[in-house]
Amino acid sequence: MSVLLGTLGRKRIDGIRLGRLPGVITMATGIVSIVSVLLLIQTSGVASVGYDIQRLEETRDHWRESNWQLEHEIASLKSLDRIEREARTKLKMQPTEKPVFVSVDVKPTTRDAPAWTPPSPPPPTVRVQHAGGMQGFFAWLAALGQGEATP
Repeated sequence: MSVLLGTLGRKRIDGIRLGRLPGVITMATGIVSIVSVLLLIQTSGVASVGYDIQRLEETRDHWRESNWQLEHEIASLKSLDRIEREARTKLKMQPTEKPVFVSVDVKPTTRDAPAWTPPSPPPPTVRVQHAGGMQGFFAWLAALGQGEATP
């Protein structure tokens, strides 16, 4: 038997020695297995991300619907018809036929002046322009020196 295997180990079929054939098959099976596992990991990762995206979209849709319902509720609470109805029923208010005006014979004081007064215009700004390059740098140094010399 060992003589038979020894002769098979020396024979070649299409450039592959028959003695190395089990090793080549094992290595090819290992490579295919590794590639299959990597593909399975990649596919499961994509599926997991897909489920997360779907769950987040459902959450987003839920919050959008909640926001729409709240906006609808706010609009209904702000409606003038509802405000008038609440004023008539809960506060027992009724509209008047003729408005009443009250006149006051006192001159307004500064305390009665409106709280808002227009802002005063900003003070004018003085911009010093210097020439560019080295001449501008030296002019800047001279201006800086003059500013430090005066107390």
